Amino acid sequence: MDMKNIGDWHPNLRPNDFGGYRPDLPPLIYGEDNKHNVYEMNRLVNYRNMKDFCEKLLQDQLFQAVVLAPVAELDSPPQNNFDLEDHKDRDYFVMLYDPACYHWPMQLKMLRKLSLLLANETISVMIINKSHNILGVVFNKFSKAVNCHGATIFSASRLDGWDFKMRPRQDSTREYLRYIAQNRQPELLGYDANGEPKAPEAALAYIECLFAESS
Repeated sequence: MDMKNIGDWHPNLRPNDFGGYRPDLPPLIYGEDNKHNVYEMNRLVNYRNMKDFCEKLLQDQLFQAVVLAPVAELDSPPQNNFDLEDHKDRDYFVMLYDPACYHWPMQLKMLRKLSLLLANETISVMIINKSHNILGVVFNKFSKAVNCHGATIFSASRLDGWDFKMRPRQDSTREYLRYIAQNRQPELLGYDANGEPKAPEAALAYIECLFAESS
């Protein structure tokens, strides 16, 4: 394939992403699965990593995401993020994280509360370990802008594909909920545009969830 036409292979790849040839730079390595999803190997190029990349590509074990539940026992098993996106009946609030970051345990508690607050909405809260994962091309570009503190991506299904909005991590569950409420179209069922409960009788459960001690 001529590099000028690389966008024909994947719309998020551009000739400028590759630059000119330099002997001291490692090659860029991509893989395509049988559903035509494209992944970028973002690790040191050596035999072991190449073998691992190819084996996981063949076994559909790349780009693994977990759908969070309020408690760990109810989390989904790891699934390919592209397969999750095939369910266009819902949006996804995704955190790219590094498990070695000291912020991560607290962020995980916030996201579990968020999944509880969104239990009756058509939004799933997902986490993607960017340190031990091969990502899809789009998310790999996002991950290069992410430090160990993590970043969130709100992805919404549209008629012409997926709309992605990225921002740094927040410091509370309430801030995450407000951000989702402000960017969600149509509006959330149970919350207004500021992330506050619409029904007065739901306010107590909302406050209890926000201030509950997490295990």
